[in-house]
Amino acid sequence: MTEVFTIDMLLSVIWDREYQDQRLEADAITHVAWHLRGRRARG
Repeated sequence: MTEVFTIDMLLSVIWDREYQDQRLEADAITHVAWHLRGRRARG
């Protein structure tokens, strides 16, 4: 039972890390798009 619990925790940690990376990537894309839109509106 202990081994299964450890594997579950490991998978959960890996999944969390991938989710974090995807969210950061989406934030970066949104940030760049916001800057481009702002520059276009000003220029």
